[in-house]
Amino acid sequence: MKRKLKGIVFSGTGEGEFYMSQEGYEKQFNEILGFIPFPGTLNVKVKEEEAKKFIEGYKNTVFIREFRANGRSFGGLRCYEVKIKGIDCALIIPDRTQYKRDVVEIISKEKLRKRLGLNDDDSIVIEHE
Repeated sequence: MKRKLKGIVFSGTGEGEFYMSQEGYEKQFNEILGFIPFPGTLNVKVKEEEAKKFIEGYKNTVFIREFRANGRSFGGLRCYEVKIKGIDCALIIPDRTQYKRDVVEIISKEKLRKRLGLNDDDSIVIEHE
């Protein structure tokens, strides 16, 4: 049975681009998820309780390890393989984040906003088996 999480797209601070382009993350994503993500995240506002249930129902959590580069540390994160309109993606939850639990970040090898024609305030559905 497919699980679904509904949310609203919004613009973040742009920090996702910096983090997703770090070699330490890129290498692990490629090894573990099988793709190097587009440099950036799709930010989605969700209902906190619905997000919690969605994630609790996921059996194969993937962990990305923290690492050090250029004199600073980069935190680890949890990944959940998901789909948006049939496109393979990963919902990520960083160990360190500025967002509350009512926001999820999505990565993909493609720029999802462009591929799906998404704008701020658009509704999307995130799915997993």
